[in-house]
Amino acid sequence: MNNTGTKSTTNSVLSMADAILKTVTEEFYGAAIIRTIMETPNIWETDVNILTQALGLVLHSYKIKLPKNIADGIRAFRPGPYSFEAANMTEGLKPRRVIMDLSPGKKILLIAGHAPVPGKDGFFTPTFKFDTTKRYHLDHLSFADIISLPEAAANQIIGKLFLPTQGIPGVTVSGQKIEAPSGAPHELLIGDGIKTKRILAEDGQECDELIAMDKGVILPTLSYLQDTHKIIGLDVKNRLEIEEIDCVTCDEKTTFNCPPTMVVNGAMRGKSHFVFGGSLEVRGVIEGPGVHVSNSITTAPLTLSIEIAGNLLTESIYNARIHVNTSAVIMKDMLRVDLTAPQIHVNRTGSYWDSLMGFVAMSANQVFLERVNIRNIVELNIGRELFDEKTSLEEKREAISLIYTDNTEELQEKLATLYEKTENLKTAAESDPEARDATQAVYGVLSHILKKKCSTEQANQMVTAWMQNYGKRFFALGKGLLAILKIFAEQNEILADLHSIESQLVAIEQNLQQIQIKITGYLGIYGKIIIRCSGQEMQWENNTASEKENLIIDLKYRPNKGLVAR
Repeated sequence: MNNTGTKSTTNSVLSMADAILKTVTEEFYGAAIIRTIMETPNIWETDVNILTQALGLVLHSYKIKLPKNIADGIRAFRPGPYSFEAANMTEGLKPRRVIMDLSPGKKILLIAGHAPVPGKDGFFTPTFKFDTTKRYHLDHLSFADIISLPEAAANQIIGKLFLPTQGIPGVTVSGQKIEAPSGAPHELLIGDGIKTKRILAEDGQECDELIAMDKGVILPTLSYLQDTHKIIGLDVKNRLEIEEIDCVTCDEKTTFNCPPTMVVNGAMRGKSHFVFGGSLEVRGVIEGPGVHVSNSITTAPLTLSIEIAGNLLTESIYNARIHVNTSAVIMKDMLRVDLTAPQIHVNRTGSYWDSLMGFVAMSANQVFLERVNIRNIVELNIGRELFDEKTSLEEKREAISLIYTDNTEELQEKLATLYEKTENLKTAAESDPEARDATQAVYGVLSHILKKKCSTEQANQMVTAWMQNYGKRFFALGKGLLAILKIFAEQNEILADLHSIESQLVAIEQNLQQIQIKITGYLGIYGKIIIRCSGQEMQWENNTASEKENLIIDLKYRPNKGLVAR
């Protein structure tokens, strides 16, 4: 009978488990089952021991063990709800969730796995803005393209390239792993003008900061013009080559800013002003009202007004006013030119012909003209800026020295007044220890100030300390100390200014000794050279009947003598 009873119970458990499994409803992710819901018997209408074993068999079919505390609860006629986590067949995966509710209104068994979470695709976020309606042909950029492109400073972050992330695997209801697809990388061709730095973004996603290696313009390559996240190529160029610059129809008040070094294969024409952040090389003629170049300029003939922060190297200059901050080298002719530069070279090499010069005004510290043919007047103002600066500094030195003298006289008056007050207090200090200490402290402060043993800051600290200790009672003495401190600080500022002026004058004297003029070539029949230097003037003219007169000038500046022949 026992065997028969056991067999009957087993059959009942298997039958109930099979009945539960037949009610299953499944949710799929692809071919994988990630969620099942089954209907259970009513706990009040069935044998709880058989129900507990049947539920254990159902869960076992999903490789889940029914927890003992829940089994005991069911046997004790507690319908739930019950909830627990089930481990998976693969470690490291998020556990499955099992929910049971055996009450009459619920009667469910739910096993939930997890769908995989695909990885995030990589993407690019630019930090610059640009015209997404334009299509840039990087091999054939026009000047209009270049000035419309965004600019980058050296070491500026111009964007972030986010790396794709790994997906998070899913889990089936049976505890098996569902592989998750990784994100796709954002394909971005990075040029030589950009360096990268790997960082973690705020959300924890890895990304590469894209950093400009030098100042220039940012050149993007787009796959979809209206979507800046579809930038597929990026570079920063500080040297660009174009065919020509033609802005003849532009307004004269227009200024074009171009940060990189420019190479113009053809001509550069226009009524507008041009500002170049780097160097400029123009292989054709330049015609226009104004150009400012931060570094050097190399060009064919010039016909314009131009400011150059660096060097000038050009073939010829016609009808131009030019200011160069370092040196100017002209390889051919100069006609109707006003040129200012610390150093000017005219040197025509490799040609039979001489460099033609006429109606030229030059201001420089050093002038070297080789193989020149002076056809008309050429004026040289030598060292003008140095002498003007020297005169200005000497006048400033004299004015400051007068102020220092007045300051010294005022200081003597203040000292005499303070000394008298201190002596009066000293007489009364024999029976007053605090007065005695106050007078001794005054003498100590004055000793440091008058003997220049302290800086303005140190003197201010000593006077402040005296005022804190004695100022309330001996206010008259403190007022005198403050007046002397004010004059002492002013004198220190004056002395610092005088020292700076003297240093500048020494540097100017050294630069003056570098002044020299060397000219070789010919004076034409109408040729004339005028050299002026700090009130000194020299002239050379063709006094012969010949169309050419040999010309050799070699002068150097000597202090107190001016320009003298070497």
